[in-house]
Amino acid sequence: MSPRINPILIGMLYLGSFLGWNVHAQDQPPPPPDMPALQQPEGVDAMARGPVHEAYAEPTEVRPEQSRLVTEQPPDPVNEAPPDQRPEGDNVQWLPGYWNWDQDQNDFLWVSGCWRTPPPGRQWVPGTWQQVEGGWHWVAGFWAPEDQGELQYLPPPPPSIDRGPPPEPDQASTYVPGCWVYRETRFLWRPGFWVPFRPGWVWIPAHYTWTPVGYLFAEGYWDHPLESRGLLFAPVRIPRACSPCGTSPMFRSSWCSPTSS
Repeated sequence: MSPRINPILIGMLYLGSFLGWNVHAQDQPPPPPDMPALQQPEGVDAMARGPVHEAYAEPTEVRPEQSRLVTEQPPDPVNEAPPDQRPEGDNVQWLPGYWNWDQDQNDFLWVSGCWRTPPPGRQWVPGTWQQVEGGWHWVAGFWAPEDQGELQYLPPPPPSIDRGPPPEPDQASTYVPGCWVYRETRFLWRPGFWVPFRPGWVWIPAHYTWTPVGYLFAEGYWDHPLESRGLLFAPVRIPRACSPCGTSPMFRSSWCSPTSS
């Protein structure tokens, strides 16, 4: 179950290539006179549309397929400077960006970092590129419990047998879909159920994350609505000749989607 688009976001978030979402970029206000703007390297272009940072809209496939095999080695991470423009709040975190494979352009696209208010009791486990025979696979990031111990890699879960919700008990409930859970040496089916609706919150269902060595399970949790999760910035296309690394000057994400809380 994917988050629904709030009417406030219409015109800002669209279906996209990676998570099914897109960002409409808008010009960032000029910096104050006493704060010099960081110069972007020549040839760096902020894109008007592109994938949304996974920490903002996490993939929640019940049984995800493996990611595309990319034969080209990912560049070094970009040395990003967190923008001064940020949402209000004491618990807002800056989550760095990452490289995404753009199949249409047959090249890597930098997904800019974002400001994010974490879901209660959750910590972000960033995605990574993992090398395998013949290339690299992207392993998606996910919001894990704050007390998450050692990761447990599981066999592929069976296809979902959830057939939709039973009759709604009342108009103040949210349906939690059924899912497969791993217990000791096998998968057991956990039927769906209704939970009381929490105004101002969105239920993120339990789901799995694919990796080359097994699947990771994330239990369901309550998250902030899309329009109050933080602040998104446009993805950036960076020519390989000037791909920034840890020793290059920082560059600042210059376009953003005004979805601050």
